[in-house]
Amino acid sequence: WAPPLMTLAVLGAERASVRLVVGRQAFVFALNDAFIAVGLVLAPGAWLPIAYVIGVGLAQARTSWFKLRFNLAMHSLSVAAGVLVTLAFGGGLLAACAGLLTIYAINHLLVSVPVALTTHQSYGRVLTLSGPLGMIHFAGTASLGLLGAWLAVNAPAGLLGLIVPLGLLWWSYRQQTQRASEATLYAELARGQEQVGGSADASAEVVVKAAAKLF
Repeated sequence: WAPPLMTLAVLGAERASVRLVVGRQAFVFALNDAFIAVGLVLAPGAWLPIAYVIGVGLAQARTSWFKLRFNLAMHSLSVAAGVLVTLAFGGGLLAACAGLLTIYAINHLLVSVPVALTTHQSYGRVLTLSGPLGMIHFAGTASLGLLGAWLAVNAPAGLLGLIVPLGLLWWSYRQQTQRASEATLYAELARGQEQVGGSADASAEVVVKAAAKLF
């Protein structure tokens, strides 16, 4: 039952992910790391990267084939490495922490390569800019997963207490994304209105272009 549950959990997390733009950097926040943490603590094994990749593949089926292949290869490598590190340390909570850090490090190192190439920035600069915020999010979601796994083993009733923080975390991300999107839209409209006169057609064109940039 574990592999299909993990696949469904990752699929749901990907579908409910939140895209947040900070300055010129875009970050996608999801609860995938929490479910991986649970798997590493309770039952680390070869099934974990397979179930994870299937969930990601189903969720990102509509993305470009090149991007999908890159994401699947990256997650296959990182999760498999995380499982190997967890098993090498003998399993358990601390071993799972080491496995999670391995997953984050590999993902961060690999995903920074196409970002650096497409933004024409140095690889080191991309690592530095996206590292701190990504690490904070990773630590937060992974900690929820580790806590959930510990509760599942030692105090299953305590899992009910995770529902509220998980809901609040998702809601806060949604609210922050909505506000950031609205601010971006208003900024685009303001810049467009400064560039055109009072023509109704021109104003309508500005609105369409601003919406296109945003969505």
